[in-house]
Amino acid sequence: MLERNIRSKQSVYTLLLGGCYGTGSGEPYREGKYASTGESETLTRTLDGLLMREYEYLTAAQVGLKAGFCYTRTLGKKGLKGYVSLDYAWQKALDTEYVGDAQRHNLALQVGCRF
Repeated sequence: MLERNIRSKQSVYTLLLGGCYGTGSGEPYREGKYASTGESETLTRTLDGLLMREYEYLTAAQVGLKAGFCYTRTLGKKGLKGYVSLDYAWQKALDTEYVGDAQRHNLALQVGCRF
């Protein structure tokens, strides 16, 4: 993650750029029957597709990028600093079968103050 602060008299501009890669491993869960069905009962429905979707979500290789900008300004003489921050993040899971187009976009706007 790269972060750069540019200072002026009462303001600070912050630029942020980053990237990530991650992967997981393990064995998928198996759906099991805990009791046998009687003659009058219908067969129990299993949710193997949902279990495989969760397994793939937790273990798929993923790449991501992040970019952000923050403007901070000193307010008054007591050191209170107001800021506005805008961040964008993108994340993509690779080689997925059950999750589908596993892509995520996140845009965050924050307004606040620091003491």
